[in-house]
Amino acid sequence: MGDQLGPRIEEMLNALEPQFNIAPSTQIPIIRQHPKTLEIEPLIARWGFIPHWWKKTEAPTLSINARQEEAA
Repeated sequence: MGDQLGPRIEEMLNALEPQFNIAPSTQIPIIRQHPKTLEIEPLIARWGFIPHWWKKTEAPTLSINARQEEAA
């Protein structure tokens, strides 16, 4: 991993505890390319679904296991 993404990201990933199940709202490590600098960077992100129409600052709690007929 370090050969591809660099020693900083390899060090971050090696420090994490393995997770075999990621539930909604779990904080997980991600690797992304910064949109402006194009630098590869590690981040911690919240796993889950936030609808495009959601405007509040806090994440929705009822979108987990939402049914299509009840989602509206």
